[in-house]
Amino acid sequence: NELDTLPTILQLDYEVTVLAVRLALLSQEFRSDATFGTGGLKQRDRDTRLRRSRVFELQESLRQLWATPTVMLIGNNSDLLPFRSKRLCEHAYTLYRACIIYSHTSMWSTQRRDTSPDYDTEIAVASNQILQMASRILADGRLDCRFLVFPCFMAGYASTVGDMQMNALDLIGRMDRVSIGRNTAATKTALGKVYQKQNERFMTTGQSLDVDWMDVIGEQNMLIVNFGL
Repeated sequence: NELDTLPTILQLDYEVTVLAVRLALLSQEFRSDATFGTGGLKQRDRDTRLRRSRVFELQESLRQLWATPTVMLIGNNSDLLPFRSKRLCEHAYTLYRACIIYSHTSMWSTQRRDTSPDYDTEIAVASNQILQMASRILADGRLDCRFLVFPCFMAGYASTVGDMQMNALDLIGRMDRVSIGRNTAATKTALGKVYQKQNERFMTTGQSLDVDWMDVIGEQNMLIVNFGL
């Protein structure tokens, strides 16, 4: 019965979306702070710890949304949900994981280098879960699920596995075939440019953690717009 699940999932989706907006606003604050890193190494370390603490509060709020017994039960039985409940659950599921990746990698330009490798597993798991969910949805013929575009972008950007990167690019390309406008195509092009920059960086330094996707699309005068929320 839809009434048994829809109110809970609506509230979950709302709260995930609100936290996504709060992450974006905090990232905007960080990225507009021209004084970060200019006060010497000790000051930079203190500022980085403070940033991590503020991000961690939002990450914990996101994680706690999925730790309630009711949400866990719905999540474990998502394939049995009525259509509207299932679609909203899919949106909340992928947006949550995109937020986890974003919060570890994209809050400020050097965040990936400033983040402990202890979080690499959480990033990799979230990336894999997004791509698995998107693959299942598109395999069902639901190519119009635009809310998958940005999560797939984040999964591809954060992945260090070539097959997963290409899978993300392919999934966005499949959605682009039925897309109206150029937003999905622009996202695919942007991800390809990010991969190119990561490869170039890896070839010269042996790592690519300092490649910031926002810097890359800024250099290319590109813009990603996603109305699939």
